[in-house]
Amino acid sequence: MATMNYGPGNKKETVYSGPSPVMSGTVYGGPPMPGTTGTVYQGPSPGGTVYQTQVRNGQAARRVDPSANVRKAGALFYYIAGLSLINTLLALASARFAMAIGLGITRAFDASLSQDQIAVVLILNVLIAGVFVVIGMFARKGSSVAFLIGIVLYGLDMILLCTDFARHVSAVAVHAFFIFNMIRAWREL
Repeated sequence: MATMNYGPGNKKETVYSGPSPVMSGTVYGGPPMPGTTGTVYQGPSPGGTVYQTQVRNGQAARRVDPSANVRKAGALFYYIAGLSLINTLLALASARFAMAIGLGITRAFDASLSQDQIAVVLILNVLIAGVFVVIGMFARKGSSVAFLIGIVLYGLDMILLCTDFARHVSAVAVHAFFIFNMIRAWREL
């Protein structure tokens, strides 16, 4: 049986006939290999790579953490959520007081609390508190959008408390103080 060759024969060549790539640096933009300069994309080593990572002393610069003020202001959303749930427990225990930092919307649900509606009120209050916990998680990481959403929601809650201002003077004052701190942290971002 005879062997038949098809095509141009044993000629070997590449499809790309451009200049040979310079093999220095790394693909992921990390520090260049010892004895080389630049990156595979021929970006200058001291200025970074196409990914714009700054290389200093052989290590890529890390993202800056949010400041302590931003983290503290983000934690306010946790306090709001937690104390709103405590207000619900106080309402279940027929207490005559509530925490000023808690949400007015949960107070409104607590005021309509009766024996046959306990489960519904608890579910609604836990969902509302959960929203503030999620906002707090993102706000503590430095999300300006989370701060903005939280400021708007807490501001709307303050307006709800202003409808019965005489009963909720301290709660409105606490809301205003917290909103002021949240806005300061949001502007810092």
